[in-house]
Amino acid sequence: MLRVLRLPIACACALVVVGAPAAARAATATSAPQVVSFGAAPAAASSCRRASALRVSCPSAGGVVTLTVRVSGAQRCTFFTRPDPASVLIPWKDVSCGAGLVRVVARVPGNDDQSTLTVGYVVLARARSGATAIRKLVVSVEAQPVDDPPTVTTSPEPLTPDSTESENWSGYWIGGGPFTAVRGSFNVPNVAPSSDETDTSEWIGIDGASNDDLIQAGVSEDYDPATGRILVYPWWEILPAPATPIRTLRVSQGDRVTIAISRVAGTTWEIDVSDDTTGQVSRTTHDYDGAAVSAEWIVEAATSGDTNNVLTLGQFTPNVTFTNDAFSGPETSITSVSMVQGGVTVATPSPLNGSNGFTVAYGSTAPPAP
Repeated sequence: MLRVLRLPIACACALVVVGAPAAARAATATSAPQVVSFGAAPAAASSCRRASALRVSCPSAGGVVTLTVRVSGAQRCTFFTRPDPASVLIPWKDVSCGAGLVRVVARVPGNDDQSTLTVGYVVLARARSGATAIRKLVVSVEAQPVDDPPTVTTSPEPLTPDSTESENWSGYWIGGGPFTAVRGSFNVPNVAPSSDETDTSEWIGIDGASNDDLIQAGVSEDYDPATGRILVYPWWEILPAPATPIRTLRVSQGDRVTIAISRVAGTTWEIDVSDDTTGQVSRTTHDYDGAAVSAEWIVEAATSGDTNNVLTLGQFTPNVTFTNDAFSGPETSITSVSMVQGGVTVATPSPLNGSNGFTVAYGSTAPPAP
């Protein structure tokens, strides 16, 4: 099961409190609190800029902004940040605002992805009576520039596949290496409701078939019987760490996704995840020093991080079809794998077609090659 750790953003803050008439200060004891205005502006010498009258934009490296709040009837103001739209609100500054005007200088985080990031800021004004008022705003962080995707120079050779069974994998892997790149595309399927929690994941990666190393990226469809909902999300993972969801990339069932993983230099690797249906792209770099002796294109039932047990594979439709499968490195073997859970075959790959594509079907019957 994928686990997400949410950490607060470190914020270098400077506080300026501007005085107000004594009568205004006395009124805060009896008036209901009100946030009169809440705005952001580029801080002095900051690389951020004003994108419009109401919004500030910072470069992909981040920057510094000044948050200004005007209140009435309030004694304390608490500032919160939301590092990205999928995060929880994180409190980071609590100040006196009885004087009516407060300015706080806040650092805006950088953005590693190829989609614009919106960072949220919220102010909660509290009166002495306990009554509150809230106002929010967002600051945009520009996307990383999109370069050409990494080149994958070698496609699979027409070897005769071996076959095997697994409790959690179905698809194909190749052995040999060391491999320096792998890529491929697949469709994101629907998942049927079940009385149990299920997981269905599609991914492409290097290592893991014959060792404990693995660098991979893909999409998961997690079904929760308690809510009847299916959570669909992209992610990347480098063992032994748990998978990291890609929060800036929104993927839906029915979309087509392309994964490209390549070694840049030394132990630096690049992971590209592209939603070909929406045009969104995530590109990140990571340190990885695995042996790189296998490459995989897999449908998986994930392992629970809580129990360390393999989850039940969700009944997926339509079939998952992998296309444009390619890699860089010497290939010495190829293996097809069927998934067997509880003595029952639950996922079966097709034969390879002439352009290195194949399909994985739910159940024990091998589908035709695409």
